[in-house]
Amino acid sequence: MPDLARPVQAVSLAVNNLVKVGHETIESSEDAVLRHDMPGALHRVETAATLLQQASDMLRADPYSGPARKKLIEGSRGILQGTSALLLCFDESEVRKIVKECKKVLDYLGVAEVIDTMEDLVQFLRDISPALSRAAREVAARAAELTHPPHAETLNRCLDSVKQLAPVLICSMKIYIHILTEGGKGMEEAAENRNYLAQRMADEIHEIIRVLQLTSYVEDGGEKDNVTVLKALQQQIHAKMAAAHEFLNALNLASDLRHQINELDAIVNEGVRAAEKQGGKTMQARLETAHKWLLHPAADPVTRVEGQKAINSIVSQGQRIADGLQGREKAEVLQLCSEVQRLSDKLADLCASGKGIPRKPELSPGKRTTLEDRISMELTDKLHELKRATERAVVNRVVEDFIDVAAPLRHFTDAVNAPPGTPGRESHFHDKAAALAAFSARAAAAAGVVAAGVGHNKRLADQLIHNAQQVEKLSPQLIAAGKIRLYNPDSKVAEEHFNNLKNQYADAVLRVRDLCDQAVDPLDFVRTAGKLRVG
Repeated sequence: MPDLARPVQAVSLAVNNLVKVGHETIESSEDAVLRHDMPGALHRVETAATLLQQASDMLRADPYSGPARKKLIEGSRGILQGTSALLLCFDESEVRKIVKECKKVLDYLGVAEVIDTMEDLVQFLRDISPALSRAAREVAARAAELTHPPHAETLNRCLDSVKQLAPVLICSMKIYIHILTEGGKGMEEAAENRNYLAQRMADEIHEIIRVLQLTSYVEDGGEKDNVTVLKALQQQIHAKMAAAHEFLNALNLASDLRHQINELDAIVNEGVRAAEKQGGKTMQARLETAHKWLLHPAADPVTRVEGQKAINSIVSQGQRIADGLQGREKAEVLQLCSEVQRLSDKLADLCASGKGIPRKPELSPGKRTTLEDRISMELTDKLHELKRATERAVVNRVVEDFIDVAAPLRHFTDAVNAPPGTPGRESHFHDKAAALAAFSARAAAAAGVVAAGVGHNKRLADQLIHNAQQVEKLSPQLIAAGKIRLYNPDSKVAEEHFNNLKNQYADAVLRVRDLCDQAVDPLDFVRTAGKLRVG
């Protein structure tokens, strides 16, 4: 055992400095939680440093001392755990500071509805601008520090949204005050726009606060795929195995601890293998899992159960896709789901009861078929039919609803900007507004169908659903802004307000379309689009 005096002395010196800084932080901090939690972590580090010093002294006298080695291990562990606790305590305090800045912005947004003069609006802008700048700066810095990409991406996305919404909100407040002061038409629509934008900004800030307070991907509802999670755990264990064995060898500790580590590794490896047998989350992976059972209906119970689970999952996904369909396509998918479920249940019952005896004994042994065989063949065909039907339905929805996303907005904009005195000006506006609302509903429903079809890709599905909701929510706000513009054709503020919401809506629709394009097969899309144009 080498002399540990110098390294232990260096650790003790570092601990002393750390404890000093920690106590200074406690004295200067206004964070009650930090003042409560940090002393315990500091005490743990100090105690660990003392154990290391004692172990060093004891090992110098007796290099083979068991109690000394125990103190050495406990001290080393205490240093690591105590330092981690200190860092976590400080990090959580920093998060609370950022959350506090975000809540200041929320407080200002809460009074947006009661501002009804330009003087009040100017004061509101003076108050919220520095608070918003501080919060944005802190959130951006935090996002840059995060090591988990989904959390950082969410923070950046929400922050970008807040930055884009802020000037639009101010403009909506300005048009509300303008109409209130001048006595023009569109007061109700202006108030609705203002309230919507203030609430949407608040929602984005609440989402920022939620993500700031997360400590793991699982908390965020991240991918909970068993294989992915277990493989990540497996890699972590493998990465630490060599160092663990070196540590055990160096200290010559009991072999049972080494055995337990090997046992843990074996358990995780077995878990990974078991999870892989269950199949993945894509439609194709589920089909492969189902086929393992359908090829051998009388297989072991595990294969049968996993096959049934895969088929049930395929049926559930088909039903979710059907929820967003209409007419013949919806009926076809639901009918296939029903047939697949019926055949799966029938086959499972036969296998469980062992009643699948040969029904055609006159056939030669090589051609003899059982009832299970016939049902499994029919079920295999129906599963592939269902897969093709759902994929075709998803592509059809994307092609039909996103082949020309610009036209409804362009026609609505033309109706809004029609000069006063144009024959049928208001009725034409209402017709185009209804068409825009109908397109928005179709686009959102199509995005829901696509999201159901890519359930294995949670991030893409979540983005589709989020942006589809934005399209649905923005549509009535854009129509309201268009009505204000229609009633106030000479107002530059009304024009600016309408253009702001129009740009927001256009961006949201394009994001939905681009996400749908990512989710469908490009060759199928081109083929279907070609048929639609020819038709």
